[in-house]
Amino acid sequence: MKRVLILFALTIIWSLCYAQLEVDTYQVLLNNPSQQEETAPPDSLAPDVQPTLTSRANPVYPEEAVRTGVEGTVWVKIWVSAHGEAKQVVVLKSTNALFNESAIDAARKFAFTPAYIKEKPVDCWVSVPFKFKLAPKTSEVRRNAAELPKIVRKPTVIVVQGPEGLKKLLQYPGEAVKKQIEGTVHAEVILNDNKNIAELKIKEGVAGGCSEEVLRALSTYKFTDDNTQHNGYTFSIVVQFILPRKK
Repeated sequence: MKRVLILFALTIIWSLCYAQLEVDTYQVLLNNPSQQEETAPPDSLAPDVQPTLTSRANPVYPEEAVRTGVEGTVWVKIWVSAHGEAKQVVVLKSTNALFNESAIDAARKFAFTPAYIKEKPVDCWVSVPFKFKLAPKTSEVRRNAAELPKIVRKPTVIVVQGPEGLKKLLQYPGEAVKKQIEGTVHAEVILNDNKNIAELKIKEGVAGGCSEEVLRALSTYKFTDDNTQHNGYTFSIVVQFILPRKK
């Protein structure tokens, strides 16, 4: 199953898409009932009270972009009505048109508390960047899965991302070999000020004892002796379990 990471902005983090939403601009139209149905907010003025996000939809990573390994960012502006609804979405800038439709579709489903001027709700524009990013080492993992089964002669464990010394601590679980289970484990490690593990979790696992094997190896790894790792640091571990292809 392809794993993708989509970042998009408003001061919250999506995650997966692990998103980060930063509403960075507001342009406001006074709430004039005779105009607001027909006229979009002008690119000027600032509200006394800014709109806040109340609900959102996660954008879908386009399949073509996943297949080709493309990443990018789309900046949109959302016309937020005096009722907090997304009335219109406009693309301001895009690094790749592949992502435009997904960003627009997601933005249309956003809902906000309205902006206010002099205690009256007003229409306004809200600018939001959607950042589309593949999960760490996705391309390498895909390539390994396609090529290595034809080359390796025994169950193989590869540290795609993480400390080099972790490799010697990992073994292919017997249960996974017996059940012919392979795949990729994504883990996250947070070190405290003493470079000891403060938090360790599996973000995407594999059955047959593979996830447990990664946790075991990470728990015994001497981060204090590894000069490449820093205290207070959060990093991703990607471990791939590959079986030889039967002829």
